[in-house]
Amino acid sequence: MWKKAKRLLSNQKGNTFLENGLWIVLIVFALAVAGGALALVVSGKYSALADSIKAISIPTI
Repeated sequence: MWKKAKRLLSNQKGNTFLENGLWIVLIVFALAVAGGALALVVSGKYSALADSIKAISIPTI
């Protein structure tokens, strides 16, 4: 395992692979954080909209 990791880090293809992998992890993490924040905002707006709809009186015919 150690030899395999050493060989992977010693060549340019391994370094490029690891660098690209780290960028992908960083971007996915940033998108997950942004998605979580967006979900919180949307759920608050959805609750406010649902409360507004419930407050509308329906006339009887």
